[in-house]
Amino acid sequence: MDFSEEDILLGCTNQDEFHLIVLPTEQCNFRCLYCYEDHVNRRMTKATVNAILLLLERKIENISHLFIDWFGGEPLLELPIIQRINSYIQHHIDTSNPSVSFTSAITTNGYLLTEAVFSGLLRLGITHYQITLDGTEEQHDSTRIHANGGKTFETIWMNLNSMKKSQKSFEVVLRLQLMQSNLSNIQAIIYQIEKAFCGDARFKIYLKPIRNLGGARKEFCSKESLGDDNQVLKAFENLLRSSSRFWEPNPVCYAARLNSLMIRPDGSIAKCTVALNDPLNAIGQLRQDGRLTLQKEKLVRWSRGLFNNDKSQLYCPNRGIHSDNLV
Repeated sequence: MDFSEEDILLGCTNQDEFHLIVLPTEQCNFRCLYCYEDHVNRRMTKATVNAILLLLERKIENISHLFIDWFGGEPLLELPIIQRINSYIQHHIDTSNPSVSFTSAITTNGYLLTEAVFSGLLRLGITHYQITLDGTEEQHDSTRIHANGGKTFETIWMNLNSMKKSQKSFEVVLRLQLMQSNLSNIQAIIYQIEKAFCGDARFKIYLKPIRNLGGARKEFCSKESLGDDNQVLKAFENLLRSSSRFWEPNPVCYAARLNSLMIRPDGSIAKCTVALNDPLNAIGQLRQDGRLTLQKEKLVRWSRGLFNNDKSQLYCPNRGIHSDNLV
């Protein structure tokens, strides 16, 4: 079989899988106080959507599993793009490559995730959801603020309770952001989640301290960050470990994997959903014919942990990327 340089570069970890993170928009309906994004890139163009379909058609020929992860901004602001790509790929796999398995996920603030939208996403194969809460209602509404200045917790909580009515198989990871001002409230939201979703193991809890990731909110993040003190995180994790609700991320970050890429609304290719404005994160471009132009040196730098077996670089290749040696 004839492989291009692109195929060789992306397939040297697991040639049977391809993981694509798609940002249909970088706009958002929230203005969270710790957000690092600038919301500059707007709606993905039709040309980029069509190029993604061409890329995936070609990739499907040589893999056994395709994973599409929707991110933003808030991806549900551009629901038609999600519907277009996932439904097309489902049909293409069903009719041309039925041996390929397809999994899809979405990171969403949950505000637009109504019962009807959720049912539609399940039909599109989106079975994994990550939704952030910053505590119980009053605490959450003080930091995860709607773009119009309004509150957001009540709507998200209503949508979560609508989701649990479904008999379908799915997983919801409730990401609890830890910061100095909400530590006294985290135990309360854990108990509220336990009470609301008692017996429903589809709803998990992920504890994540906020970090200063740059952007306009860096002063807030510096003030609210837990820093290098992991004792608080460990205490909350110990509270959850005996529960089936505790969730831990894969120790190897998607950005460290050679077979994982991110496509931004303008068709530019990146590796990390955090370092959006870092020149090292701009690793290539999606062409209109669905082919990829990739910068090998940058791609390898993001995956340097695969070559030197440095676990910290595998867990977060963004840390030290400007100073570390490749091997």
